[in-house]
Amino acid sequence: MQKILRNNLICERFANTLLLWKFHSRIVRRRWVMSAHKYELMFIADPELDERGLKKLTEQYLELVTKEGGSVDGTDYWGRRKLAYEIDGKTEGNYVVVNYTAEPALSDELDRVLNLNESVVRTKILRKDAK
Repeated sequence: MQKILRNNLICERFANTLLLWKFHSRIVRRRWVMSAHKYELMFIADPELDERGLKKLTEQYLELVTKEGGSVDGTDYWGRRKLAYEIDGKTEGNYVVVNYTAEPALSDELDRVLNLNESVVRTKILRKDAK
């Protein structure tokens, strides 16, 4: 701290604040790098979507993951299946499962965006490395 005071000619109270800020920013950066997790996203799309529309819808969300710094590990299209119970008057849906690695904030944003789309009937995001 004496080195900061001598070199920059600033008051001691400000130097303490500056040191705390530098220390805090290192912690935040380290936490930011280490917080990427593996997730599994399953969503059920509208059964009226054809195969091309379903792939376009899926690519839209995969692009969001990669644009925000995540990586897509795999995509699995299960096809059209019967729902266990009726959702919004629909008895069938197109199932899609996506495995990806990303920050927790990205998963929250992805869930929010998926729920805003009317072509998506239901979503579920699970953290795969959770115990």
